[in-house]
Amino acid sequence: MDKRKAHTLCAAVALLVFAALLAMDVWLVIQVRGLREQLELRSTETDNRIAFFRDHVDNQHSLLLERLEQQGSLFSSQSAALDYVGGTVTLTVTVVPRELRQDETLLLTVDGARTADFRPDETGTRWTASAELPLQESYTPVVSFLSDSGRRIQTLDPLSTDELLSVETASCWGGDLYNLPDRSQFYLGLDLDPKQVESLEVVLRESGSNAELARFPMTAAADFPTEHFGESYTFYAADLGDWRDREGHYEVWAELTTSGGLLLTGLNSVGGFSQSGNTAGTSSGMETLRPAWD
Repeated sequence: MDKRKAHTLCAAVALLVFAALLAMDVWLVIQVRGLREQLELRSTETDNRIAFFRDHVDNQHSLLLERLEQQGSLFSSQSAALDYVGGTVTLTVTVVPRELRQDETLLLTVDGARTADFRPDETGTRWTASAELPLQESYTPVVSFLSDSGRRIQTLDPLSTDELLSVETASCWGGDLYNLPDRSQFYLGLDLDPKQVESLEVVLRESGSNAELARFPMTAAADFPTEHFGESYTFYAADLGDWRDREGHYEVWAELTTSGGLLLTGLNSVGGFSQSGNTAGTSSGMETLRPAWD
């Protein structure tokens, strides 16, 4: 074999070896990719199974707690509700005792101070008590089984007055909605019986700094067209005077004092206006006034 043929043969062998190594490398890459996909799939399946079992355990835990609470409760059923009429909050609690011993009576205590006796219905199985309460943020009712031999008590869930005592509002500016003539007039509607309104005023604040600039009392706007907002709203008006033409950005906040002496205000302003050169703007809309307990 001459040298030329030897070189050719060596080159062919080297090429075959390279091709074999390349093919093996590609095969290994494919195998590794396949293994990775399998691992990712199994990892996803494992995560899903873990999430499923966790949810199952959480549900079982909740059911167990509920059953324990039911077994530990002195009542087979219970309800508690708050009502607000004429500036007074009334709490009504109704319970069906699992067992009422012969010498026991039922007493409702609220926050350890205010009490009312329970009265049975005609069947003698359902007992109800009502108590008028002073205005506050929440109440915790406690039902006591009293007898000469001692006391059994059950504390009910706290009741918040946040929604009960809140008032919905709607606002607009003169000229924005009905082309009312005086653009300095700000109108605020309350979804509340006017008899429950002791006073209502708007507070003018500077946007950004929130600094109080002025206060304006609001009076009933008897001729305000309410069809856009609904008949449940009673509208009040305040004249902001020359503030409407002053340069700057301003927010209008509302403060309502009810006939029961409760102060309500909003988490946000009920309106606003701005003046910058020849550019002016207003804002208005819906807002909820809530008790200012602090």
